[in-house]
Amino acid sequence: MAAIITDKIKNLFLKDLLQDIDSSGSNYYIGIGRSQDWNATDTPPTPVPRDRDERDFRSNLQSIIAVDDADFVVPRNEWLSGTIYSAYSDNTSGYPTNPYYVVTDENAVYVCIQQGRNTSTGAAVVSTVQPTGQDTFNTGELADGYIWKFLYTIGAAQDNSFVTAAFIPVTFVDSANADAGDLARDVEQFGVQNAARDGQILGFRITNGGTGYSSSSLPAVTIFGDNEDQYPAKATAVVSDATTAVVNIKIAESDGSLAFGRGYTRASVVIGDPVSGTTATAQPIIGPVGGLGADPRNDLKANAVMFNARPTGNEDGTFVIGNDYRQFGLIKNPTLAESDGGIPTTLFTGTSGRVLRRLTVDSTSTFGLDDVLTGQSSGAQAYLDSSNPTSLFYHQSEDTGFKFFETEVINGSPSGGTATILTDSAGDVNPYSGEVFFISNQEGTDRSIEGTDDLKIVIQL
Repeated sequence: MAAIITDKIKNLFLKDLLQDIDSSGSNYYIGIGRSQDWNATDTPPTPVPRDRDERDFRSNLQSIIAVDDADFVVPRNEWLSGTIYSAYSDNTSGYPTNPYYVVTDENAVYVCIQQGRNTSTGAAVVSTVQPTGQDTFNTGELADGYIWKFLYTIGAAQDNSFVTAAFIPVTFVDSANADAGDLARDVEQFGVQNAARDGQILGFRITNGGTGYSSSSLPAVTIFGDNEDQYPAKATAVVSDATTAVVNIKIAESDGSLAFGRGYTRASVVIGDPVSGTTATAQPIIGPVGGLGADPRNDLKANAVMFNARPTGNEDGTFVIGNDYRQFGLIKNPTLAESDGGIPTTLFTGTSGRVLRRLTVDSTSTFGLDDVLTGQSSGAQAYLDSSNPTSLFYHQSEDTGFKFFETEVINGSPSGGTATILTDSAGDVNPYSGEVFFISNQEGTDRSIEGTDDLKIVIQL
């Protein structure tokens, strides 16, 4: 049996995820950890979706920080002169080889409605005129033959949180938040969404150019459908004198005025007969439900959500500085750390929290970061992540064991440090609580008291 799931259900799953993030009962955090090298060459392995990898991630955690923001993102396509762009099509699965939307140097996002084409061959030509303006309908045909539709501008806050070399944000603005955040940007996009027209004919696919046509006597192009009487679309054929074929069909009347029509749910195209030869055939391209611009998440086929958090320095003592981390991940609803051996169900709701356990000792002056600590009575070991004059902050794994004895002596390697444990206590957060939704392995990233880490997680369906 051959079957698919559609882009719409992927979009629905991600919308539900974003709604859950906004829910008062859900708390999402990005956690970082693993100070120890991966191997002799410190080459990060590819994570595997299995329980043991998840347990290892939990064991390695140093700290967590609340997600600052989350939103849909799409691949970043900068407008570049000399590039061929595709036009929006209802006959494309996923993204075409040539992008059909762009972001300009003014952080404005446009979708291509009409591709520029050579009038002799019908071949696509490069774009040489950057689209500009925020008209709610379209730019009109530019000098290079392209027509673009403005969708939205990326605001300053969005740029800061979601723009990367690979992604740009895409947001739907509803009436409830059209006056929030970046007021001018939101109102502008809200106007574009409201101006969208459902069921427009945005272009045509020529399935057979035919023969025997003449540019001096253009064939009529007639569009039939379920709304051609009230809001009809109009089109004009482009004929090549060299090949006598129809090489393009523009969604315009003979005087060049655009006429996309509206309200079509189905349509067909009839091209007039040639002087002699075979008749050309074509298929209409119908815009998305609601109209192009009504929901840019649909227009740009958004199938990814980005989460962002930015820990700065030691985050009031909850984050390690002076050491590195090699893993980060997304965690939903972690709980407070265990107390007296119990596992509480009270959710952790702080802005940030320490996960590392803490050994209070009689001296830490001779220990070094990344020491392997060994208990002389228990035989348990641990990785040292951070320390102060009276405390050692550490994590353990299946390889090290999980229990120190209070009052036992510990040694550090390679530093040679020695101390006696006074107390062993948990951090703020229980690392084995909550749901882990994402794990990333990477090379070591150092943290400093002055630095800010820009943690971005992309979940793509």
